[in-house]
Amino acid sequence: MKKFTLPLLLLLLAAAAASAQESERLPHQRFALGFEFGAVQADPQFGANLTSPYFWHNALALRASARLAEHQYDDLTSMRSQTANYQLYKLGFVATSYSLAPLFRFYGEAGVAFLLPDKELSKEKSIGGYGHLGFEFFLRIDSSASYFIELGTVAVDAIAEEALFPHRYCSGFSISIGVRYYL
Repeated sequence: MKKFTLPLLLLLLAAAAASAQESERLPHQRFALGFEFGAVQADPQFGANLTSPYFWHNALALRASARLAEHQYDDLTSMRSQTANYQLYKLGFVATSYSLAPLFRFYGEAGVAFLLPDKELSKEKSIGGYGHLGFEFFLRIDSSASYFIELGTVAVDAIAEEALFPHRYCSGFSISIGVRYYL
């Protein structure tokens, strides 16, 4: 994961430097910090995301997110359900063509997903991809706050081989809701 930290920070700083030259940016085109709750399949998740300022005709941004998820599975040796946590990191691009209305934005997001499992699930880290369609609602035209909903899919080839019955997890339908604050 350390291999990706420095390039990610450099990309976000480069985007910030490019955006600093444009003094007449709307609040919802700057750096943004978001908090989200959601699920991939039946695994509840919560996390945070950081979005770069929009660049390339104010239509493209870079987003990094980190989530903590809980996976519940049946352990037949103890005859009860077990719970294990895992971490999901995502890095991707957000693309939007225009706002359909002054207080509403439709966007697509796609990128790479990295999964760090709990030792109770697996000893193998996994990599995959994700894609979302998002709807963002601004409180006012000049507001720095918004809320969003995202629907999509996560495709990570993660197998819980440490469980009594190995199974796949963290792949499938994804939904998240949250708030975003533009800095």
